[in-house]
Amino acid sequence: MKKRPRLNSKVSRRRFGSLYEGLKINRGRAPLVYNLILVIRRFLFSITTVLMSDHPTFQIQLFQLSSFLNLIYLIKIKPFDNKKLNRLEVFNELIVLGSSIHLLIFTDLLYTDGYSVQLINNTAKMGGYSLIALSTLQISINLVFLILEMLDSVKKLCALLKTYCQRQTEKKDSFEECGYGDWMDVAKKRGNRRGKFSRYVERHEQRIQSQMHLDSEFGTSKSPKRKQLEPQRTEINKQFGLLSQQIQGYSSGNSTISNITVVRNSHSPQPSRFTSSFTLPHSETPSHSTAQGGLTISQILSNKSTATNHKQRTSSLSQLGNSAIMSYQLRMIENEIERQRDRQYIAARFLQQ
Repeated sequence: MKKRPRLNSKVSRRRFGSLYEGLKINRGRAPLVYNLILVIRRFLFSITTVLMSDHPTFQIQLFQLSSFLNLIYLIKIKPFDNKKLNRLEVFNELIVLGSSIHLLIFTDLLYTDGYSVQLINNTAKMGGYSLIALSTLQISINLVFLILEMLDSVKKLCALLKTYCQRQTEKKDSFEECGYGDWMDVAKKRGNRRGKFSRYVERHEQRIQSQMHLDSEFGTSKSPKRKQLEPQRTEINKQFGLLSQQIQGYSSGNSTISNITVVRNSHSPQPSRFTSSFTLPHSETPSHSTAQGGLTISQILSNKSTATNHKQRTSSLSQLGNSAIMSYQLRMIENEIERQRDRQYIAARFLQQ
């Protein structure tokens, strides 16, 4: 009894809830002893029935006394949480007390030697009818109370089901009408299970983005596709992201690719385009005496071969840049498709729940 405030805990209700179910647990100790009084009363009734079978008058009087004390307890304490149940128990106890009074008719306490047998029989017959009427009234009232409680439970269940259906419909409509980000914000504000699920979805998306971690054009330096292209366009990747940057090319022999220009439109989502130009250095002083137009035949042939090599290198560099752009575009398309699939899967999974 000292640990009465803990009776509301889940552990106490699971272990001992059947001992005080429906009773007031925050109104002192008196309501909690109702079941104990009920057990003691039945025990006394059983003892008197077995041990005092030769004294029916004493049995009836003891039964009336216990019923009267129980009636006072119910009226004064009102041990049940439900007011209707308190009233029903008071009514039942009144019927039991009235029935116990009728039992005196069937004993010798009310009769003397002057009463005839016919009068005793008529009195017993009328008492029996009255006892049947009281029992019928008690059964009817309890049956009506049970039906009303059942209808009330069904009504509450229908209201809960209606509320659940409305919430599901509103959730589906809001998910379809508003944007995905707006729906996430609304779900966060609710702070319930749907909010927790939205936070789970957000963490899932963050994990996907951290794995891909793509910027507006290419990926990070750790992306596999970029690692494959890194040896071919190291200098381009260092300056990527600027509006225009001149990158010095490479030299071979007597010729040099003067510059490679990375041109990017900051207002367009399209990837960068690469333009290249090259210049031929002035030829060295002729080493042969046989010159035509200031150049020897060997120098002319050498310049032609150099120009051919420059064209080949320029075309290879252009193909390399185009392949990088194509690989980037394909990667962006694949990533966008994967994101859409993830969102559709998450949305379908959430709607199923």
